Amino acid sequence: MRKQFKSALSMVLSAAMVLSLGSGITLNTASADETATYPAHLVWCAGSWGEPQSWNPDGDGDVGVTSSNAAITLEEGTKEYTVSIKANEGVSSTGITVFTVDINGLDTAAKEAGYNLSLDGDVKISRDGQDETVKQDKIQYGDLESNGNFRIALYNETTGQSGEDAAVASDNFNWSDTLAVTFSLKIESNKGTATASPAATASAPAVSASPSPVPAFNTPVPKAHEYHAYLGFQTGTNWLVRDAWCSDQSAAAKKKFVNGYGLNEKKLVFDDKTETPYDFKTQFYKTGSGTAPYATKGAYTAKFEDATITDNGKEYSVKMSGADFSGEAAGYNMLYISTDIATTQTAVKFSDAKIIVDGKQVATVALKNKSDAAETYGYYQMMAINMYGNLKDGTKVLFKDIKGMTMQKDSIELKFTVSGIDFTKTQQVNKIEAVGVAKGKTFTSGNLKYKVTKGATKYGTKVTNGTVTVVGLSKAGKKKATVSVPATVSKSGGKYKVSALGTKAFAKASKLKTVKLNKYMKKIPAKAFINCKKLSKLVLKVKITSVKKGAFKGCKKKITVSAKKSIKKASLKKLKKSGYKKFK
Repeated sequence: MRKQFKSALSMVLSAAMVLSLGSGITLNTASADETATYPAHLVWCAGSWGEPQSWNPDGDGDVGVTSSNAAITLEEGTKEYTVSIKANEGVSSTGITVFTVDINGLDTAAKEAGYNLSLDGDVKISRDGQDETVKQDKIQYGDLESNGNFRIALYNETTGQSGEDAAVASDNFNWSDTLAVTFSLKIESNKGTATASPAATASAPAVSASPSPVPAFNTPVPKAHEYHAYLGFQTGTNWLVRDAWCSDQSAAAKKKFVNGYGLNEKKLVFDDKTETPYDFKTQFYKTGSGTAPYATKGAYTAKFEDATITDNGKEYSVKMSGADFSGEAAGYNMLYISTDIATTQTAVKFSDAKIIVDGKQVATVALKNKSDAAETYGYYQMMAINMYGNLKDGTKVLFKDIKGMTMQKDSIELKFTVSGIDFTKTQQVNKIEAVGVAKGKTFTSGNLKYKVTKGATKYGTKVTNGTVTVVGLSKAGKKKATVSVPATVSKSGGKYKVSALGTKAFAKASKLKTVKLNKYMKKIPAKAFINCKKLSKLVLKVKITSVKKGAFKGCKKKITVSAKKSIKKASLKKLKKSGYKKFK
């Protein structure tokens, strides 16, 4: 029997709009030693975000459950755990939004203690005693919201894990008694050392191991005692790349890489297709224009010398040798120093970089942080050459404009000095976070109903507005004689520019007499005011440039246009072309 909450859930939407536990849940751990164990619990939610069916976080008894949780001990090894909930009444749903196992605080604790966490093998789901097995490659796991928890996401609509990519289908998720998940968690030390590179083929030079420790560029530095840097690049002729962030890979691969799956997996499976990423420690890649760097496109070996940064004010070097790029006539599209120093360390400064080609210093250039590296991943990625930058702020630097710059026949090196690093504290990493209501979803605010056409985001304290379209009147708005469309609207921490009217936005509004459009409303779509029989005044703040046929069909009264003289004159011509002539 489907029931809905009588009151709103106590929840916090994180960067990816992920549901968090309300404070009302009491976790049943297997040990009384709270400092040594971390509680694992099953999270389940169905229906709309506003009025979901769910586990019972606030104790109001609407969908009551009894939970059986697990206590995770942070020690090296692999152990199997089971978490479950028992319903006080049957649950039937035609669309779940969240189905996960959350382990509170485990990710942060593991990083601080120097451990790596991973799911080991497939996961078993039991619904009313009927067992299902979910393949590991269909499951997202790790610290998916950067909140310090470890999450095993069997299905999570709000993080984009849905449809065929999800572990379980969202439709017909029914159970009447017990829902249980059994999983194995592997905990291992991350204090291992780099391994030697395999021997090269006959057509390429042999590769030696990097003399520096291999940086873990996909995770924040767990203990702030040292940082790392490596040489990255992209050429413009054959699209040769070295990019640990996989910026040219498929969206699915990129998401899996940066969400804790490791940058150097031997293979990844997406939609039953095996993709082999390059190993950025020992390889660069030929991708072809606009294609993803999988093994079928060709990996080439080289010797890479990375930097381990332990002091401020010291000169460091990142270098590639054993790679003849003299055939790359277009030069470098990008040449840069990628680091795992978080941009939340705002005092960090990089000196100009010395560019050394085949052992000879040819130029000195300023380093500029690449905006998408800073905002998307939260790290300093300092560009010596960047054709994708901005001319106005000086971040666009072309290969051809650097005097003396040539392509190497053997080696390319960047030397730099960095200062302002705080080595005493574990750093926090800012990334672009989705806030507010997700793209494609609708919400009401005041007198209007909106649909999100572009999501709002937040980077650190900087919030970037999304956009919404007016798609209807709210329950309150349907009772109003006058409705004003605001320039912006806020919801759930997100702010949105109200940029357009949707088809039938005010259709059949029986009480509506006056509509005031905002400064962005230049177009009126078909049927926007159809059958608004009492509409008699339209207030404009900008010239109307387009009115679709039938936009005012069924309106009965003469409609007065109120606006500045120049706006009114031009707008009246467009309005009358819609087929409705009663404008003045």
